[in-house]
Amino acid sequence: MAQINKKFPLIIENYPDDYEGYPFITLIVYGNDDFLTIVDNYNHTHINAYVIDYCGPELVNEELLIEISKQWYFSPTLQKCPISVVFSRNGMLGDMKRIHKNFNINYVKRIIGPLPKYDMESIKRTKRKKRKIADVTVPVNFKPLPIF
Repeated sequence: MAQINKKFPLIIENYPDDYEGYPFITLIVYGNDDFLTIVDNYNHTHINAYVIDYCGPELVNEELLIEISKQWYFSPTLQKCPISVVFSRNGMLGDMKRIHKNFNINYVKRIIGPLPKYDMESIKRTKRKKRKIADVTVPVNFKPLPIF
């Protein structure tokens, strides 16, 4: 199958002025289908999202999904990571993978709503000092701890 190169950049539209729904829900027009989703992450080739429309057929608790998503979206500390991390911490990843879908960006026609992006491809390393074994000839002076 030949890869289609998208000629135009991905355009993310804001909600209409009269929108009163949840601010973390994103509408993705993929091919000829519309999907209401909660976007987990995206990169230059794919958008990873949880499709809310699949909750009924896959027997996933939609109210719990929305409640966890609200906590994630409105928490400044939780929003620093993808929502899949929050699902994993709450033990929900098994249920949520049934409604997870990868959207190929080449076939995405329109996006309305937030599209969070997290840099998950780079590896952050910390330099650690090598542990040195203490020399036996070095004297160790133990000080008594003060008692309060």
